Amino acid sequence: MLCWPLAGAEQRMNKVFITNDMGVGVEMEGYMTGFIKAEEIEGKVRQVFEAGEGTRLRKRAPQLKKETEEALEDSGSSQAAFLRFLSDVANLRE
Repeated sequence: MLCWPLAGAEQRMNKVFITNDMGVGVEMEGYMTGFIKAEEIEGKVRQVFEAGEGTRLRKRAPQLKKETEEALEDSGSSQAAFLRFLSDVANLRE
């Protein structure tokens, strides 16, 4: 995935999440200036579709799918985190 945040803090945060945390994206570096050169776009597209980085990105996607499915199971980490959140909210009211 090519990450090119246009506006807003949430798009920049999503870019960091996708490129750094999930490891399935490539950052468009020129976005900070508001101008991305055609050469950068071409280079990043080649990076994603060709061997090396592209292979690593494509291998990471099925791993993330498996991790997501496990997190969403009844005893998964998503449910546990949500229950902790509800407990924290309930404790705020006390």
